[in-house]
Amino acid sequence: MRWPRAWGGQRNERGEAERLLMTTLVRLTADLVALLHGAFVLFVALGGLLVWRWPRLAWPHLPAVACGAR
Repeated sequence: MRWPRAWGGQRNERGEAERLLMTTLVRLTADLVALLHGAFVLFVALGGLLVWRWPRLAWPHLPAVACGAR
């Protein structure tokens, strides 16, 4: 992409592509972290219902509740 000289002249196309890639990776990583956090909060809040159906889930649910209660 070529920029007009008033905007600082020509810019490095490779640098722009790398910036776009890094921005995309940062956004995808942030979305993934938010999704995992939401899943953890739901598991802490509603995991008791899952434990009622599948008792083996009590083992990961108990530490999650302990961590969520802090």
